[in-house]
Amino acid sequence: MKLTINEKIGFGAGDMAIAIVMMSLAMIITYFYTDVFGLKPVDLGILLFSVRILDAVIDPVVGTMTDRNEYTLGKISAVVAFYVNTVWDKHLVDVHHT
Repeated sequence: MKLTINEKIGFGAGDMAIAIVMMSLAMIITYFYTDVFGLKPVDLGILLFSVRILDAVIDPVVGTMTDRNEYTLGKISAVVAFYVNTVWDKHLVDVHHT
């Protein structure tokens, strides 16, 4: 089935909206890390690249985990509960001094 021009424009407009938001956030975060935080641009590039590589490795692992297991509340509920508990546990022992 072929998409009409209106459907193509509609999908493109939605994609453009999220792209504008994401690029704005990327520019703000890059400015913050280099100018405010004082990170060298090379180090920032290594940091952002390593996060992308980590994401490329973790996404298929989590996808395989959710596809292979069946839980009482649904496929994804146990994975979400695991990660929420992990983040919550980290914040329980994280002490901020101001």
